[in-house]
Amino acid sequence: MNYFFKIWHHLILIIISYYNFFKGVMIKNIFGFNHLSHFVSQITNPIMLMKYYGADIGKGTLVYPGIVLHGALDSYKNLKIGCECRILRNVTIDLTDKVILEDSVSLGFNSVLITHQTAHASPTFDMEDQKNTLVSSSGSIIIKKGAVIFTNVTLLMGVEIGSCGIISAGSVISQNTEANGVYIGNPARLIKKLEI
Repeated sequence: MNYFFKIWHHLILIIISYYNFFKGVMIKNIFGFNHLSHFVSQITNPIMLMKYYGADIGKGTLVYPGIVLHGALDSYKNLKIGCECRILRNVTIDLTDKVILEDSVSLGFNSVLITHQTAHASPTFDMEDQKNTLVSSSGSIIIKKGAVIFTNVTLLMGVEIGSCGIISAGSVISQNTEANGVYIGNPARLIKKLEI
């Protein structure tokens, strides 16, 4: 009896996942939406839809509902996630530039990965001659194997998180971090080196 229940349960989950996947594809194709983030964030299991639009996602990875993929108009090709990763609820990933998560990476609730800055919102922007003293720029984010990013962490463009590093809750990372390092604060600073 227990075995039958497990099979039935998995069958129901597969049907729901396929339904959500095709719902997202059909909504985009029927209504012509060019921005998929809203639909991906509403889907229970967003991995199939993310893969369909070009994301490279490894085996055993879990992506929880609520993920927001910003800056990707019609493709997620800038996103590469390795095997056995965990991306928890309400994570925002900016795909203006590449985001690479190697194997066994964990992203905590409400974390934000920002790969670009746009200067058009700057107070130095001159609307008349469309010149700006600030320059818009972008940079990739790479999170090495085994790194753990806790809740409400912000990673700014161009950073690389070292392998097996730990970024404590609420930290802001604006520079590369060392492997096996524990970082905390805004701006984040190294407080401990793990012996692994």
